[in-house]
Amino acid sequence: MPSMASHAGASIHVALIAVALNRRSLGSRGVFDLMALILVIDDIAQMRDLVRRMLERAEHTVIEAEDGARGLAVFAEQDPAIVITDLLMPKKEGIETIQQIRRLRPDAKIIAMSGSEDVRGKSQYLDAAKRLGADAVLAKPFQSAALTAVVDRLLTASRGA
Repeated sequence: MPSMASHAGASIHVALIAVALNRRSLGSRGVFDLMALILVIDDIAQMRDLVRRMLERAEHTVIEAEDGARGLAVFAEQDPAIVITDLLMPKKEGIETIQQIRRLRPDAKIIAMSGSEDVRGKSQYLDAAKRLGADAVLAKPFQSAALTAVVDRLLTASRGA
């Protein structure tokens, strides 16, 4: 009759094979490398919900804040891998939020998003966000694939892959 130790060893072996298969099917990155805690800051609840659902489909954990002031508090409490912030919000707007996050953690990964455009169709707000500390920008509306591509790029860069 097999001992408990050999049964536990067999279970560990099966788990390691499953992880290896997941790594092989995902290329050089494993399934656990793709998951991250992400903070979404937007004053529009429907936008936060939409972004959260996009990110959860990509296996990320999402926390939310309704404005920059609350976002900074959540950032300090939870230490997310990435912050995604809208730029035009009441109480504390996105540019100021980005600058304060940079002061708290200079290596923070930040994505700015905005739907505001000037007469040329280009967002001056997104340009300013990029100059003042955002690692990436997304113009609203954006597709789920665009969001997850930016998130994956920032996670890969932060993990030195």
